[in-house]
Amino acid sequence: MDKDIIVAEDEDVKIIFHFKVFCELLKECMSIYGNTTIENAQQLVKNFHPLQQPISTTDDIVFFSHENIYHWAMLALYGETYWLIHPECEKLPDSYEKWVENALSRHSLDDCYEFMSKNNNVTNKA
Repeated sequence: MDKDIIVAEDEDVKIIFHFKVFCELLKECMSIYGNTTIENAQQLVKNFHPLQQPISTTDDIVFFSHENIYHWAMLALYGETYWLIHPECEKLPDSYEKWVENALSRHSLDDCYEFMSKNNNVTNKA
């Protein structure tokens, strides 16, 4: 999928998914915490099955938002149940929260997802 931003909405919520940033952070996360090259990470993201599926509904975006970047990166790098094969990846690295905060701030974002309620105009970050 080659989109910068994906917007989906239903009767209750509008969600903006900063898809390109999400993919960039996946690559960076894999290279930092998965000890792989950025070139390999780029290929893994390009071929990562969940990202090849249509992402067009709020449910599609929520599917991604329910896990952190680290989880998706390790899943793309090592596959299903990666934490069993690579138990060192089971827990978030101590530096992860600071890294993701800095990585998002480089893109002037707090998160890859913006949730906007249609009922009371409240904006929530994932």
